[in-house]
Amino acid sequence: MKCKYCNSINDDDAVFCKKCGNSLLEEDIKKTKDKSRPKKKVKVKKKVKKVKQRKVKNKNKSDKKMSFGNKLLFIIMLLIILILLSACLIGGYYYYNQQNIEVPNVVGLTYTDAESELAKADLKAVKVEKEVEDTNQEGIVIKQNKNGKKVAKNSKIKLTIGIIKKYTLPNFIGKNIDQAKNELTHNNIKYKIEYMESEKENGIILEQSPKLKKIDSSIVVTLYVSKKQEKDISKDNIKEEEEEETKEEVEEDKDNIVDNE
Repeated sequence: MKCKYCNSINDDDAVFCKKCGNSLLEEDIKKTKDKSRPKKKVKVKKKVKKVKQRKVKNKNKSDKKMSFGNKLLFIIMLLIILILLSACLIGGYYYYNQQNIEVPNVVGLTYTDAESELAKADLKAVKVEKEVEDTNQEGIVIKQNKNGKKVAKNSKIKLTIGIIKKYTLPNFIGKNIDQAKNELTHNNIKYKIEYMESEKENGIILEQSPKLKKIDSSIVVTLYVSKKQEKDISKDNIKEEEEEETKEEVEEDKDNIVDNE
């Protein structure tokens, strides 16, 4: 048996070391304890520990990789958001600076005057017609959009202009004058009548001016109406009397010639 203190070799049955005198029984007890323990179990535990350590290391590596990817994605998203915000701010600033022209009120003006007023403010007029019955609203701006609002330069402003309601003139040729008069009076259309000598019955419309077209109340319609030609009785009587006188004179001349013979 080898002594652990002086490394001298002793007999197997020795209790104390020959050289240094230290006890050799503690070594035997430790060896017996170590022999009684199963060696396989110890080895399995060590392997399990190593496997666990490897798994932990792999998890740490994957966590590091995921965290780096998340950081990169976060940075990209943040950059995109910053770019969008800057674009919105620049666009809003530009839009705000452009919306600095106040639209003047041109309701009640004629279209030409309203157009010139808008042109002075660097705005463009768009004409929209609307039929009205009141003649005072004809050619006048009765409505506009964006009144008093701020708009950009060269913006289009819609101007609603009043126009007199158009009337479609029918074809009166060949009809009686009374029928035409009732039709025109009912639609507030002015007219005048001129008579023309014709072989047709009295009161028949021969021509009209204007012909088929849409007109307003400012147009005067002219109707040419037939009138039969009347014979002048006095002239016919004079002619008959003259013819009788000439006949009598001729007969008297004949009688005078016979008497002379």
